[in-house]
Amino acid sequence: MRKLLPLLFPAEPRLFAALGRWIARRPDHRGGTAFDYPRTDTMLFWTIVVLCVVEGGAVEFVLALLRVPIGWEVASIVLHVYAVFWILGMMASFAVKPHLLTGDAIVVRDGVSTELRFGYDTVRAAVVERKRSEGFGGRTGLKVGKDGVALLAYGDATVRIDFHPDALISRNGQPLPSPYKSLRISVADAARFVRTIHSRLPTMAAS
Repeated sequence: MRKLLPLLFPAEPRLFAALGRWIARRPDHRGGTAFDYPRTDTMLFWTIVVLCVVEGGAVEFVLALLRVPIGWEVASIVLHVYAVFWILGMMASFAVKPHLLTGDAIVVRDGVSTELRFGYDTVRAAVVERKRSEGFGGRTGLKVGKDGVALLAYGDATVRIDFHPDALISRNGQPLPSPYKSLRISVADAARFVRTIHSRLPTMAAS
């Protein structure tokens, strides 16, 4: 059973851990310099939470009118409470899981969904560059084009990171079989993010 649960609910432990950090106001910086996402459409998430609560109340009212077995009502309550906590956990993860620049690595995040990690020596260049992107709630998720350019954005991508051909990049702790050519991400303070990266690049790469 212990081995089965992570397969059925792979994201839940991370979502609920993020929710706990959010409530305790303990963002996951891990000793690095944090850079927030430009926006995460908090209003959209709160709207979904409210709608979920209203829907749950409406469903419970209908089930009571139909006089269904109590198990149906309990199942409905459990599912709606689970959905509310799942959405709150996702929203919390965007607040407590920012991008990080540590002493030896760049950590690019998408809440608890994706974490890309690579060393400064893998970076050929980093530039402030705005590119229009589209996705649900302004979030694209991780997309990789046929040209090898990856996109992980909220609204417009504001930073482009170019890699060396032999770059070592890990995704959620697992090394990628082949590196990206470039990575476009959204960073609130894009200029400071890029300056900090270039200040830490090896001399040959920075030049």
